[in-house]
Amino acid sequence: MGSLIENFFSGAAAEFQRELQALEQQVPLARHPGDDAYLSRLYAACRDSVNACRRLEASLNGDAGALQNVRARFRAAIASWFDQSWFMQRARAKPRGYPGDFEIMEAIYDGAPRSGGLGGYLDLYFLGTTLARGVRARREALEAFLASEARSRNGRLHVLNVGEAAASCWLGAAFSTYRSRMRAATTRPNTSGTWTGISSSAPRRTAAGCWKRRAGTSAASRAGETRLG
Repeated sequence: MGSLIENFFSGAAAEFQRELQALEQQVPLARHPGDDAYLSRLYAACRDSVNACRRLEASLNGDAGALQNVRARFRAAIASWFDQSWFMQRARAKPRGYPGDFEIMEAIYDGAPRSGGLGGYLDLYFLGTTLARGVRARREALEAFLASEARSRNGRLHVLNVGEAAASCWLGAAFSTYRSRMRAATTRPNTSGTWTGISSSAPRRTAAGCWKRRAGTSAASRAGETRLG
């Protein structure tokens, strides 16, 4: 088994690193990433790497310990390149302690790269994954659901958003159509481990195309916040 792992790192993994290094050197830092030859090369390199990883995983015959060690070693081997991507770095580091925090969710909804050079192309690769496409499709489905509920109900609508701030993006199109009678409230975790409830009567649209509550910094503007739990 040891030889299989070492062959992987001296072969497929090393080839992936060489291509990442070549792209890092060739992609101008100020270049705006797009659907071009650089992206095609990155997709091809990632595809070959994923296939090699799958073959190695199958060869490990369910050895969870060995697989965990290989994954950690591989991530460390490519970190200097993948960490140039805002999306890849945040997804790996989990700065709020869990995956899918509101900042990365809003960035996925926005759908635009946030890095330069090779990092920008890795951003595009991330945004094209099944995971990122699914996140955007979920928002569209939830907006459609809320709009359907609004059409079928009379009177004022109250929407409770449990989770991070980005979930208020789900109001989107529904709120723009039914803003006169739709009200929303959000609960989200805070640094003390409890949950804060935030009243929202008029969400605002952000640059990322999401809806958030209007909020000020005065004591009066925070009077609507209540501690839950």
